[in-house]
Formats: sequence, structure tokens, C-alpha cells
Amino acid sequence: MEFVSKSIQALPLLLLFFFNCLSVSAEPYSTSPRVCGEEKLMELTQRQQGFTVRVGSNGCTAKNSFIVLIKKAKGATAAAPQYLLTLIRSVADECKAIVDDGELIDYDLQKDFGLTGNPDYSITNQVNRARQTSHQ
Repeated sequence: MEFVSKSIQALPLLLLFFFNCLSVSAEPYSTSPRVCGEEKLMELTQRQQGFTVRVGSNGCTAKNSFIVLIKKAKGATAAAPQYLLTLIRSVADECKAIVDDGELIDYDLQKDFGLTGNPDYSITNQVNRARQTSHQ
């Protein structure tokens, strides 16, 4: 009976998550900060040890608004695989601020994903506008 009671208490949180991110299954891409799915980036800057993305925001978007899917792919050699990283908006930004420049979010390959050394990686998300740069 205690399990049922705790399950009922957790139900509103579960429904809130599904309501906020129901569009993950409906739309493959996040078309706005209020829509969950694969994020269309405003800007991408890649470095050897990490990358920075500019994403749309209504004022409440933060690093924890995203999950990063990592796929290990065949690289130049078996000892040097390539990692394909995809940012997925998992938390809808329901705030109402006007943030024309979006939000800059920085990722460190080792600290955030445990990728050590000088891994070969690519970001698979589309970049909408601005510029895409790579710094070695």
C-alpha cells in the first residue's frame, strides 16, 4: 500500500515531464526553447578539448536543459574512434524573457563526458545561423 501511495505522489511530476517534453516523440527537432527534441544550434565553436554552443532561450535555459547523446563510431584506427555528439533539449524553457542572443553553454569533453586525451569528435546538430568555427 505504501508503494501505491508513493506512486500516486510521484504521478504529478511524471505527468509534468511528459507534458513538457511530449514533443520529443512528435518533432525530431526543437523548433523553439519551449519544444524538446534535437536542438538546432544558433552557433557552434569547437575546440580540441570541448565546445561551446549558443542555443535559443526564453530566460530559463541552462546546461541542465540538455542531455548529450554520444555515439562511438569507427575512426581512423580501432584505437582512435570518432565520437558523434548530439544535444537534445530535455527540459522545455517556459519562461517569457526576450533573449535575442540566446544562451552560451560550454562543454568540456573530459569533465562532462569522460572523453580523455584528444578525442576525435563531431557535433551532429544542425547550426541555424551565425557561424560555425573550429579552433585547434
